[in-house]
Amino acid sequence: MIRLLRSLPRFLLLPVLLLAGADIPAAQGPNTVQLEALKRLEGVDLESNPALKAAVLKIVNTTRGTPQFVELVRQFKLTGQNAALLEVALRHPGDASGVAAMRMILDSGDLEDVRSALEPSGTDAPACAQALGNTRLAVVNDLLSPLLADDTASDVLRRESVKALAKNEAGAVLLLQHARNGTLPDSVQLTAATALSQVSWAGLRDEAARLLPLPKAGGDEELPPIAELARRRGNASNGRIVYYRGTTACHRCHIVNGEGVGIGPDLSEIGDKLGRDALIEAIIDPNNGIAFGYEAWTVVTRDGGEIFGLVASETADELAVKDLSGIVHRLEKSKIESRVRSDFSLMPAGLQTTMTTGELVDLIEFLAGLKKSVR
Repeated sequence: MIRLLRSLPRFLLLPVLLLAGADIPAAQGPNTVQLEALKRLEGVDLESNPALKAAVLKIVNTTRGTPQFVELVRQFKLTGQNAALLEVALRHPGDASGVAAMRMILDSGDLEDVRSALEPSGTDAPACAQALGNTRLAVVNDLLSPLLADDTASDVLRRESVKALAKNEAGAVLLLQHARNGTLPDSVQLTAATALSQVSWAGLRDEAARLLPLPKAGGDEELPPIAELARRRGNASNGRIVYYRGTTACHRCHIVNGEGVGIGPDLSEIGDKLGRDALIEAIIDPNNGIAFGYEAWTVVTRDGGEIFGLVASETADELAVKDLSGIVHRLEKSKIESRVRSDFSLMPAGLQTTMTTGELVDLIEFLAGLKKSVR
């Protein structure tokens, strides 16, 4: 059936759409035949065919609240869907579908539903702030920055707003201005310090370290030479704790035995690939040897967005970039202002300063033990 459908001329797809879904409850969603017909219709001008548009909208509405809904709205460039897109953004604020949904809302220019969701008295406000931040667009700053001074906003909402602002350069500058002026609320200063310590803009990161220093996680002792560190043996169990600890957070970029986020290389068998000295060097100076395929790129869009991350895929018309949160941003190339390869690793330098020498040795012990033979 699917093979036959792929060979049909487009003018026959309307009756297929109608007949294929005639006896299927809306709550069940589109069936395989309908989905294949919709794929064949990509690029068709629905406005010139009201009957076809009505059939497509009927099917699209059965997917409301799901990532599939977002993809169909994008595919057919449907308008008037902001309320339904916001449902997905609030349900999946940290996923690619939720971020894509929020980007579509922002692109529409109609932000009434977003402003309502951001009301401090509402339960959706933190998720809305998170979804806005994950778009990495500077246009969200005017929506989020007033919440920092809003006494009715909960600390949870303020913290999400701070993290969201730190994800675009203009927002990070705004946070630093608050820090300089003494107007950054005490309840969010640690959140701001943590978020700004991880931004990709070196000058802002350095200023944040001066204005909002992170609490010391380890001692101030000088590290021994790498050769000496490589000879030491540590506690792998404690090293695992260091690996997952919030200040180290290796799992936010790496996968070990299926756990974590695949931004950097999979470390499940890293003990088979690198010796202890190389592991130490990779932590102390990650820019010295960037793995092939993990080069970082800065992509600036014409609407003011800036995405820093890995190129996940690329076609003639679209570039997909995975950011440091693991979210994949699908960008139309016609809307890209520039793309520049970075000389710096996605992995932040100075990670060893978040732990004591003993904890570093323990972490190396844990990593060195990640081998195929012991999985």
